Amino acid sequence: MSGASEVAQHSVHLSVKNRVGVLKDILAAFEERQANLSGIRSLPSKAQADEYDFFIDFQLPTASLQTLATKLQAQATNVTFLDKSADLKNSGFVALQGSVVGG
Repeated sequence: MSGASEVAQHSVHLSVKNRVGVLKDILAAFEERQANLSGIRSLPSKAQADEYDFFIDFQLPTASLQTLATKLQAQATNVTFLDKSADLKNSGFVALQGSVVGG
């Protein structure tokens, strides 16, 4: 099986405002799309004192990335996909130094 519906490994970096329930809201976006999380790391942001950075590794069909990105953008101040997905690049997301970022 190949193409956009193939389940693939992806990584995303999110910057979010520090607030109660933010992690639950982020994880709900992945759960709604039945993504398989393989890793998650969080760190206080070095750029903004009131933000946290999340790095999430997950498996999801490439065809579902655009809807996930849209949902994550509603929760985050920055969403950067760390893999090179043609589906995202062709749907309003642009490549920046090998990353795909919401624009």
